[in-house]
Formats: sequence, structure tokens, C-alpha cells
Amino acid sequence: MMGGLPGANILKPLTRLGETDLWYLTEVHSTEARFGYVFQINGPEMLPMQMTAIMKEMERNPPRVDPLNTNEYAGWSYLELPDAPPQPWITKQSGVPAGRKVTQKFRSETLRAEYPLSIYTPPGYDKEDASCWLLVAFDGGFRKMDTTLDNLLAAEKIPPLVVVGVQNLSSQSRTRDLDCSDQFATFLAKELVPWTRKTYRVYGDPAHTIVGGVSLGGKMAVYCGLKHSGIFSKVLSQSGSFLTAIRQESPTPLWDGEAPEMLAAEFVRSPRLPLEFYMEVGRYETTLPFSHLLETRRLRDVLKAKGYSVSYFEFVGGHNEICWRGSFADGIMALTVAAK
Repeated sequence: MMGGLPGANILKPLTRLGETDLWYLTEVHSTEARFGYVFQINGPEMLPMQMTAIMKEMERNPPRVDPLNTNEYAGWSYLELPDAPPQPWITKQSGVPAGRKVTQKFRSETLRAEYPLSIYTPPGYDKEDASCWLLVAFDGGFRKMDTTLDNLLAAEKIPPLVVVGVQNLSSQSRTRDLDCSDQFATFLAKELVPWTRKTYRVYGDPAHTIVGGVSLGGKMAVYCGLKHSGIFSKVLSQSGSFLTAIRQESPTPLWDGEAPEMLAAEFVRSPRLPLEFYMEVGRYETTLPFSHLLETRRLRDVLKAKGYSVSYFEFVGGHNEICWRGSFADGIMALTVAAK
């Protein structure tokens, strides 16, 4: 089994019950837990500690959902225990008007490449004159984002905002672009945001501009704030992968450029910038040699010590969309509440 409680090995073998065809694994969880899991049939007892080899093994023997559990999302089975935080905004509510989403390509001269964009505008955008907030989001935008924003807007929990979701060209380009790439950050700050401000009715100041993402995108959002606080003053980071930042010689063979603490160290050395953060991480995100949980706590403590405003949340779950899709609403509300 993959998922559930963390362990030294992300693959947890099941035990056969006597001579039966029943296999089992017992874990004790908090009643606040919401977590995903999948099964790998006759997989290896240990995974290689190198990301390319891990991905090849997953392609050779793809994980499978639980056939006895109807709760499935994005290729994972999941469990929600009784006290898991509610996710009231992810389900389309009756009578709520829908925003509009369009797709197009954007040519970057900085990167010499054309990137797909997914652009969300709020309900009634074409009939209003007031300026909207701007959210630049990685990986094409957050899952369940459209429904969540429609619901929040109808309930007057957030101000109207335009979302520009930037999709990477491949898994390789995603790693290159979102792993604290100065070129990619420059593309966003110098090309994409100025174009958006000319093309869409959004505010032209950093106080109404958010940059956000999950996992590697959550780390890149923090990096964009660090390097371009004159463009982005609000940072939304969900389970940021602060395991690699500002490349240097790797102390482990897991990923090239492995460098825990480096992004936190950059904020230690930097003067305090006009930034505000929403950060979250799962308490089950401790599986890999470098813990997402501990590295996020480290960065949180550095930011607070420097005097930054940090809204911080730890959910009882792992590194996947099952938790992020619900708390995305919390992040948007936290970053826009003062000025809505």
C-alpha cells in the first residue's frame, strides 16, 4: 500500500491472513485525518531512492485504487474520518453563477517557448467595471478552483479575481521552471503579469496580486515573492516542496540539486519584504528523507521571526489533492480578507 501514515519506506506491504485470500494492514489515525492511498500488486518491497527510477517503477506497475471504496479522486482512493476539516466550497451549490474559463497560448521571449494558459474570470466579469484581484497559479491552476471560487464569490467571502493558470510543457520543464528558476520568475514578473494587466481588468499593484501553487509550485510561489515582491505581495503555498531550492551540490542521490533549508536561509539574509503568506502542509508529509512538514515549519518560523504576516495550517493528511482542494478556499480567504 502507498499512502496513509508515513514511514521510512513509502511502500507498506500487507500481511496475508493465514491461508486465506485476505491481506491486511492496520494503522491508527487521528479522527481529523483525510488521506489517500493506492495499492501496488506484487510490487517491490523497496523503491529505489532516485526519482527517475521511482517513476519507471510506477509506470511498469501502476498503482491501483481500492475496488471496495467508492471515494476516489485524481487516481487515489481516500478516507475521511469524522473530524476531518469540512470542505464546504468544493461542491457546486445550487443557484451559484459560474465564472468563465478560456484557454490560450502565451509566447515568452525570455524562455523562448509558448506556454498554455487557463484563464478564469468571475461571474459577471463582462458586465462590471470594477478591477479584480489577480492570481497567478502554477500547474494550470488549482483543482476544484472554478467551483470553489464561484461558491466563495456568491457567498461574498472573497472579492472578484481573475486567475491565470500557467501550464508547463512537460514534467521535465515543470521541474526546471518551478525549482526556483530565475528565468521563469522573470517571465512571470516581466512578461505575463504586465500582459494580464493590459488584457484583463485587474489591479496594477502588488497588494492585489497573488502567486500560488501546490507542491513544487508552492515553493516557486514563495520564491517569486522573494525575488519579485514588487509584483506579487501575496503568496499561497500548499505543501510547498522546500526540499530543493537554489541549486547546489546534492548531499543525497534522491534529486539533483537537493538542498534543504536554502530558501529559508535566503529569507534570513534578505531584508524584510512587503509580503504576506498563506502556508499549509500535511502532518503525514514525512515519508521522504527530507520532511515536507519539518521544512515548512522551518520556513514558517524564519518568516515569523523576520516579522512577516503568515497564516499557517497543518492538516492531518498527505501530499495530495484530496486535502489541498478543500483548503485552497482557506488560503484565498486569508490573503484577500483585509481588502475585499
